[in-house]
Amino acid sequence: MVGSDLSLRSPGRSLYPLDSTALKELIAMKRFSPALLFLVALASPTVAQEPLEVELAEPVVSVPMDTTHSHVGLEIYLGEEGPFWVNLDTYAVTVACIDAEFAKQMGYRKVGTTRNGDGSGAYRTLDVVLIPELRLGGATFTNIRALADDYAYLENPEGGPLRGLLGYHLFRDLLLELDYTEGRVVLQRGELAKDDPHVITHSALRERPDLPIRMGGEELIVGIDSGAQSGLSIPFARMSELELLSEPVKVGSARTVYSSAPIWVSQLVDPLHIAGHRIENFEGTFSEIFGKTLIGYGLLKEYSVTFDQKRGRVRFLGKERAAARTEAAPLD
Repeated sequence: MVGSDLSLRSPGRSLYPLDSTALKELIAMKRFSPALLFLVALASPTVAQEPLEVELAEPVVSVPMDTTHSHVGLEIYLGEEGPFWVNLDTYAVTVACIDAEFAKQMGYRKVGTTRNGDGSGAYRTLDVVLIPELRLGGATFTNIRALADDYAYLENPEGGPLRGLLGYHLFRDLLLELDYTEGRVVLQRGELAKDDPHVITHSALRERPDLPIRMGGEELIVGIDSGAQSGLSIPFARMSELELLSEPVKVGSARTVYSSAPIWVSQLVDPLHIAGHRIENFEGTFSEIFGKTLIGYGLLKEYSVTFDQKRGRVRFLGKERAAARTEAAPLD
């Protein structure tokens, strides 16, 4: 379980247009992670979308992922330089982020700015830089606009500095599979079958990884956060509404740059129902600082999770089905 000093991070803001409701939702969200604090990036007129392209060397590209810190750690190449460690963060709803000092060392050109806030009402302006080429295994991405911020203080699996993160929208033209059961990230073109009992179709998945689940007798929308350690982060206000196995136990505090709040944990009586899976005896993490319910590593580690952003679909497979799954259907 988590230690006594926990930290919170807010989701990266998409550089793609979102409606006002979605924007307010993202700004209001605060979420738990043990080591990271990422800012909400509010798009400014100076940040225009560049054409992002991707080529796969093989029909299916598979690369190892490292979950030492309960995050999805990956090694990438930037042009001919590398390898460099980054995290793949599904709830960073942007294309990519890069450490600002590292971006200067690489000589990346500034192409704009974006106004960023941490959800507390305080804002600052970050540069946006252009990364000409990024390689992840046999996948080559070009024309990547990345937010430049401070990531070097975060430790990678080998003990050195983290160079940034890969966001949800980097993979918008691909099927993105986070296979925790085999410790790999799989990229391919295709589509998820909508009639699969472990596939959920939800329109929000085209913009951010939100999906409906059932907890007790209630359906609610939760976020899939590969950057969060806790299996299930729940707003404190909901704690009194849920049936808990025991009295919640305070285990530490969550914090943003400007505020903090206690963290409580307790086991849920009611099972979770996610994409055809029934999950019993699961522990919830509660805090006033959580603005939305999120599922993270503590739950995701038992599954292979595949995102089909174009069609607004996500698939959860357990270990047995993940090992025996068939390839995705080809695109028409």
